[in-house]
Amino acid sequence: MEKKLTPRQIKAQETKQKLYDKALELFSKNGYCAVTIDDICAKANSSKGAFYFHFSSKHDILVTQVSKTDIEYKNFYENLESGLTGKEKLKAFVEFIIQHISNKGWDIEWVLYVAELAGRHRPRYITNKDRNFYICLERIIKEGQADGTLRNDMSEKEIIEVLTSNIRGMIFNWVISNGEYAITDLTPFMVKFIIAGLENK
Repeated sequence: MEKKLTPRQIKAQETKQKLYDKALELFSKNGYCAVTIDDICAKANSSKGAFYFHFSSKHDILVTQVSKTDIEYKNFYENLESGLTGKEKLKAFVEFIIQHISNKGWDIEWVLYVAELAGRHRPRYITNKDRNFYICLERIIKEGQADGTLRNDMSEKEIIEVLTSNIRGMIFNWVISNGEYAITDLTPFMVKFIIAGLENK
């Protein structure tokens, strides 16, 4: 049985969500580097103590955002039809990634890229191989190599490098274009290009 939250715990959750939402709003409007923790607290009508209770830094907010995305990636992978081949799962997974990024908006992706690049001496979350993003890709590739639909002359790590380079290149071009076009318009071409290079012939 799920434990019922106390009013204090509910209030804490609401405060954290508000800080998170207002931070992303400010990052998108003013740029990640220009926004201070004081700005976030003022926008959320909260205190610095409350901020540091929930987050260790500005960057922690973005890590939280990507962590939520990773949960959605994991759920999508686990709910893929069991009868699909590895190649079909890969196609569906890449399409889901691009759609999900489109739904978030180019400005949020821009904020994430700027924040990750600004912290040159800090471990970067988006390239952390322990993320569900990488774990799901690795499992799909293994399935595809096992069922013969994805090429076996490359290792899983090599295929992942090719995949992530193509996906991030697509996202980066969209971001620096200020979202002037719908990234999902490129999905059919991009997915066809990726799959053609990775399928077992």
